[in-house]
Amino acid sequence: MIREYELIIIIPATFSDQEIPAISEKVAGLITKEGGQIQLEDNLGRKKLTYPIKKNEVGTYLLYQFTGGGSLVGKIEKTIKMSPEIIRYLIITDPIKPEDIKPEKEEIAPVSQLIRKKADTTKSKKINLEDLEEKLDNILEDDILT
Repeated sequence: MIREYELIIIIPATFSDQEIPAISEKVAGLITKEGGQIQLEDNLGRKKLTYPIKKNEVGTYLLYQFTGGGSLVGKIEKTIKMSPEIIRYLIITDPIKPEDIKPEKEEIAPVSQLIRKKADTTKSKKINLEDLEEKLDNILEDDILT
């Protein structure tokens, strides 16, 4: 059975930008050698890692979307685990496509409308200064604050 897969790998920053294409071709060659067909191959660029991985704080992310049989993933994982160029990887089965995501039913109002609405409600609630003083006097007399 042919399935869709998505592979994301992280290459440590110790590899230069000139070395990345060679590593990318090596991974793409591995996928095709094992019988997969690459649909998309993309360099997502260098990013700061959330936490250090094998003493690396920055890594280059590469993305591959491909199709293939069930035994394909096991063979790819086995090779990737042994590769010194890859510090992390993730393979997802049947990734979600943008057209599969349903839009939310409720639309979110623009911020300008929310600010305007808040301003309208604060204008309608004017506080009488005498009432405010009376409430403060009552609070202070009740010794609630001590």
